[in-house]
Amino acid sequence: MAELTITEQVYLKMKADIVCGKYEIVKDLPAILELCELFHVGRNTMRHALRLLEEDGLIKQEKGRNARVIFDLNKRENRAMYEEMLYGRLPSIAAVFDTMEYILPTIAQEAINRASDEDIAYLYHMADSLKDKQFHTSSELMNALMEIYSYAFSLLNNVYVSSLFTQMMDFILVAVPDYSLRKNEFQKNMAFIGNMLSVILKAILKKDSKVLKKTIKYLIHTISKKTQSYIQRIIDEEKTTFHPMPFYWYYEKEALYQNVIIDIFMDIHNGVYLKHKELPSLEQLAKKQNVSLRTSRKAIEVLNHYGIVKTVNGIGSYVNYDAFKKDDFLKNPEVKQNLKQFIDALSALQLCIKGFGPAFIKKISEDDLSKLIDVMEHQKRKIITPMVELLFQRNTCLSEIYRVLNKQLVWFMYLNYFYSFDNKENEYYAYYQLLLEHLKAHHMKKVYELLCEMMETSIHFVKQIYLS
Repeated sequence: MAELTITEQVYLKMKADIVCGKYEIVKDLPAILELCELFHVGRNTMRHALRLLEEDGLIKQEKGRNARVIFDLNKRENRAMYEEMLYGRLPSIAAVFDTMEYILPTIAQEAINRASDEDIAYLYHMADSLKDKQFHTSSELMNALMEIYSYAFSLLNNVYVSSLFTQMMDFILVAVPDYSLRKNEFQKNMAFIGNMLSVILKAILKKDSKVLKKTIKYLIHTISKKTQSYIQRIIDEEKTTFHPMPFYWYYEKEALYQNVIIDIFMDIHNGVYLKHKELPSLEQLAKKQNVSLRTSRKAIEVLNHYGIVKTVNGIGSYVNYDAFKKDDFLKNPEVKQNLKQFIDALSALQLCIKGFGPAFIKKISEDDLSKLIDVMEHQKRKIITPMVELLFQRNTCLSEIYRVLNKQLVWFMYLNYFYSFDNKENEYYAYYQLLLEHLKAHHMKKVYELLCEMMETSIHFVKQIYLS
């Protein structure tokens, strides 16, 4: 999937928020400066996104006041637009549910394993209290469930896991507007979820991972079928064209200049920008990344501070990584924060693979396996990236998850300039060679176990640096 521009990311996220009812009809949106701060973008980007929303008939902008929501899903004239959006989202909604069915049980299990007795008691209280609440709409129910999941996932202390779950839920919630659900259907759904919660509560108290994972998987699978069936009922079956609307993970906590830095890192690593060669100008970088000149300038300033780039006034900036000073670099507080992002990103990838790995690895075709072995045998750096990429190609949602998390793995590539990971005495290298042997022998269970162990080794190594 082609990467969206910053403006498109903001526009699509706000569009989903409006349709989901986060911003109510006739209510004002936050002031433009608040929106800029929320999405970490400049005013020009935000103005462009608001203009696109206004062209869609979702908001109205008037001079001297905040933009106002005018889209009312209950109005008949808006129904066609909403149906078209649902129709375009349907394949992606199926992909998101498919992804959740595989990874959420494992993430929930990991959260419960890390939970203290006090955490378990609080989770039980949150879930148990739902049985006594009166929910009148699907949104009220789903928001209550999201609070429980969000608290559980917060126990992992991983910003990517929490952000991913929230945005996946936001995406699928668009499919269940309150006005369209019949009362008896809603009550049936409530009864089903209530029964599942009772089973989950017992599993949490007993710390029964097997029952917990099985029940969550069944719950997601059932809700997925109900949601997709609902969409098929309300859309016009005669529609022959639609605009595909993929799931896009907007990781809002990331400053724009960090994205520019990461992309420059990737281009250095991939040989696009060579050592001692000049980088594109600030204007060219800004255009390439679709950011302001100020953002590209900030990125280059930070890269100078890291010692990756050297800027000479009146000449330009060039790649300078052979002048790195390891000790100075690792004492930099911002670098430490970047290493924490790497740890969180790789931990999130590992959790995903623990969820779908056993099933997906078995399904690798002979052709894909042959290509994978050839790539891993001949690549210069002994890294597991080709295999991880292959596993995340199952659906568009997983591909999007990998796109976001993989960006943060560039910090591990950067550490390669300071440490050797692929010499024959290294533990990682031994794992890598063993992984290749198991791939060739089709020992897929061993492949899965080694893959997880290699990721754990990398996480442990960077944690040591981070804590030093």
